[in-house]
Amino acid sequence: MRLSSASRTGEGTCDDRDRRYGTPIPDGNRRYGTPIPDGNRRYGTPIPDGNRRYGTPIPDGNRRYGTPIPDGNRRYGTPIPDGNRRYGTPIPDGNRRYGTPIPDGNRRYGTPIPDGNRRYGTPIPDGNRRYGTPIPDGGLMRYERRGRVPAKRHVAFRENGTLLTEEVMGFEGFSGNESILYHLQSPCRISELGPFEPIVRDEWVPQAHAHRLFDTRQVQDGGDPIRGRQLLMFNNDVEIGICRPSQEQKYFYRNGEGDEVIFVHHGSGELETTFGTLPYAERDYIVIPRGTTYRFRPAGDQLWLTFHTPGEIETPNRYRNRYGQLLEHAPYSHRDFHPPTELLTHDDRAEFDLVVRVRGGYQHYKLDYHPLDVIGWDGYVYPYTFNVDDFEPITGRVHLPPPVHQTFQGPNFVICSFCPRMLDWQEGAIPIPYNHSNLQSEEMIYYVSGEFGSRPGVDVGSITLHPSGLPHGPQPGLAEKSIGMKFTNELAVMCDTFAPLKLTGLCGSLDDGRYALSWVDADRPADRATQMATGNGAAVERATGDGAATEGATGNDAATEGATANV
Repeated sequence: MRLSSASRTGEGTCDDRDRRYGTPIPDGNRRYGTPIPDGNRRYGTPIPDGNRRYGTPIPDGNRRYGTPIPDGNRRYGTPIPDGNRRYGTPIPDGNRRYGTPIPDGNRRYGTPIPDGNRRYGTPIPDGNRRYGTPIPDGGLMRYERRGRVPAKRHVAFRENGTLLTEEVMGFEGFSGNESILYHLQSPCRISELGPFEPIVRDEWVPQAHAHRLFDTRQVQDGGDPIRGRQLLMFNNDVEIGICRPSQEQKYFYRNGEGDEVIFVHHGSGELETTFGTLPYAERDYIVIPRGTTYRFRPAGDQLWLTFHTPGEIETPNRYRNRYGQLLEHAPYSHRDFHPPTELLTHDDRAEFDLVVRVRGGYQHYKLDYHPLDVIGWDGYVYPYTFNVDDFEPITGRVHLPPPVHQTFQGPNFVICSFCPRMLDWQEGAIPIPYNHSNLQSEEMIYYVSGEFGSRPGVDVGSITLHPSGLPHGPQPGLAEKSIGMKFTNELAVMCDTFAPLKLTGLCGSLDDGRYALSWVDADRPADRATQMATGNGAAVERATGDGAATEGATGNDAATEGATANV
């Protein structure tokens, strides 16, 4: 007999066969006082012999609902011949599903898979991953390989009988992109610890919060390709500088704190790296992932706009599918990105200097071997170039916002390329940007080439800064002048940041001090009006200061679509 708590305390009774709450269960009933006739499971409905539920007889061999199941059938009255799994279709020997024989070596659906093929009967030539199309080195997705690598990771791999040192170089612990390199020497090997130099920033805090114009043509040549970079503005997400190197880089360098982007305004040369030699030319973006050991070999005069970020430089998320491949509507394709061309392995045993940026400074080391000693590598992390002339501008019937010009994304910032392009074709369209407020971003624009007649003083090599909290747009009269214009030949690089930018003393020395007044009406006193736009107004999107909006400056695609990524 099962007792309720009440009966155990003497406060109530529970008849035999009662389960809950003091209600007697008559003979044959499970719950709630309703008798269950013989053979019935629930609720007073008799179950005839052989039936499971609800009073419907189940003939011999049937599982449910009164339909007989012939011998060998699983469900619903359809016989299953020998060797078949479902629904009455015989499966010949060697077939997995649905009656189609699978020849030897085939995985699915009756199509033979030749040697070396993964799927669907198409042979895969050497070096191809899928679907019968040969993939030259570096052709598919972002995967690249140079030199010799073993067939499997983390196995013994030798050069002239000597075991090579494997290095896994990756992001986000072991969850992000990575490459695996094979060295002649251990990359941990150093022969001498040198001094540490902290990075000192000379911050300039203007007395007024205002739009500003800087003329970088005043920056003097000097330094090597690393130490010659002169910081202009910065925050915790990005550092922006200018570089006119005039000295040879005699040491190797590695940025251990972040990724780098270098826009080559003028010059050409080669970047020697652990991943191979990377040629660069005018108007190239050079993207160098953190951890890359490299040395510049410039050819002739150089002028660079430089970016450093503690995050990761990526293409915007909205340009890529879930596999990482660039989509058809992206303004570039994988063919436009160029990895190192040739892997040169150095086995020199001599003294070499290495400088590593870490913990807010430069740590000096000495090595007793050449650091570019890689025999082979493969993976998704490597330096590359992208030329701005390969950017395919996106235009529309009416003026489109700056995100259509986005090229890269980083954490809380984006880099955009304003390239020569056709302008809006809607009748009456105003092809220069509308006035807009930088409510959550700062907009820096570097002018590379073309016509910037929207305001005097904005010329090649100039930088405009439109800080957060202030609206900006075309100067008086330029909207009217731009109507009917069909093309702009401007070229500019823009960086929109989500966090305010701090300025350095170099910016203070380059500031014209009058740009904030350039929107004054033409009928104001001449000492101001002469600053205003009297030029041809070239409808240049950049010259008018479009762009705080980067899709990215507001937060990530990873900010922009990616700006916090890092689209």
